[in-house]
Amino acid sequence: MRYADEWIVQIDDISHFVAIQSSYARNDNLDKLVVAKERPYILHDPALKLGIDSY
Repeated sequence: MRYADEWIVQIDDISHFVAIQSSYARNDNLDKLVVAKERPYILHDPALKLGIDSY
């Protein structure tokens, strides 16, 4: 079982963090939410954008 033996290196219990974040969302304190910073992934090959082979 490669997945269980090699790929998983650490498991953290983030239940408390999630409970706090959920509280912020429910109480409309969105400025306190900790969220991932997202940025667009830009494809330079038009064929990739369409999901087709370019050859």
